[in-house]
Amino acid sequence: MKICLYSLSPKTGGGVIVKTLLLLRYLIKNNHEVVWVYPRVDGILPLYVQQFLEAHEIHTIEIKTIPYLRVFDSIDFFREIKGVYDVYQVVSGYCLDGMVFNRVPQKYFIWSATTLRSEKYSVKFINIKSLKHLLSYNNIKIGLSLEQYAARHAYKIFAASSLSRLKIISELNLESTKVEVINPIIDTERYSYKSISSRPKKEDYVLYMGIFSERKNIDLLVRSFVHVHRENKHIQLKLVGKLNGFGEYFEKLIKSLDLESCVEIVGEVADNTIWYQNAICTVLTSYEEGFGMVLAESLSCGTPVIATNSGGVSDIVKDGINGFLVAYDEKEISQSILKLHEDIDMRERFSTNGRKHVENLFSIDTVGSKILAEYHEFLYKKNNDS
Repeated sequence: MKICLYSLSPKTGGGVIVKTLLLLRYLIKNNHEVVWVYPRVDGILPLYVQQFLEAHEIHTIEIKTIPYLRVFDSIDFFREIKGVYDVYQVVSGYCLDGMVFNRVPQKYFIWSATTLRSEKYSVKFINIKSLKHLLSYNNIKIGLSLEQYAARHAYKIFAASSLSRLKIISELNLESTKVEVINPIIDTERYSYKSISSRPKKEDYVLYMGIFSERKNIDLLVRSFVHVHRENKHIQLKLVGKLNGFGEYFEKLIKSLDLESCVEIVGEVADNTIWYQNAICTVLTSYEEGFGMVLAESLSCGTPVIATNSGGVSDIVKDGINGFLVAYDEKEISQSILKLHEDIDMRERFSTNGRKHVENLFSIDTVGSKILAEYHEFLYKKNNDS
């Protein structure tokens, strides 16, 4: 099967890119011919993307885009891919990016986390004082109508979670049969299980893992540590991930809260597995998550999770079984952290349950086989209709 896969630029990093790389790996492993297409942006590739490209031979196409209007891509790109591939697949945060295949003379697939309409915070944080921000704001307004067009012209949309599916159907006014839940893939070999009892006793830290952005609401987690530190001076908080220019902001926040002795900004790391494997728990306090890859990665390693109940998080976190779902409340978050730290038996139980949950629902073979089944169904119908 010949497959054209489009995603965000790998230079952006984040959960969408991880999901893309794992899908690429599965398709290549199963002897499918794949081209990976993405927009040209400034910056450097994250370390894990560099390592992936070194380990796999993949045909890539980098395409030009109009700044802040990434759905309008070069004509040359469409000439190169038009009618060449059996399946056209978009992997993105939003259904909007399905517009990239609007000139391809067949239906396509979209694997999306949510819709632009759901991302109310994306307008909230824009400062309309510069041309760049004005264009970004207008892009969101234009994107809302384009997204519905892209979704209606897709053959099928894969939603990253159960809640994402309901939002996509409702907000884009689609038939329910057009949207299927296909969770992102978790690399259970890379994120290998490490039991709580086998972990070093000296490690006593809570983990934030992910990119730094307003949407991640990391401020709330940092402020929660005022209460944690008051109760237990030994527990540390490690903030791991791409800083995206937020390093100075969090340095000032940590200093203002007098948390310099217990909160560390680690930044981007080459291998995040060991950070999961030795943590007390991983905490995510996002405003919105289409899925929440870091939570599933953490559970795969056997580390319990604490998260605000946003977006698709409830597909991963089963409250009181493999972690805690909490309100946007500093004291509730801090009490959940302290409870997991103090109750080793609970942590061990959550650890075992979490790994089983990931293996059953998010492994590469489980998710990959579902996607291939959808491709084969599409090609069967296409061939019968022609």
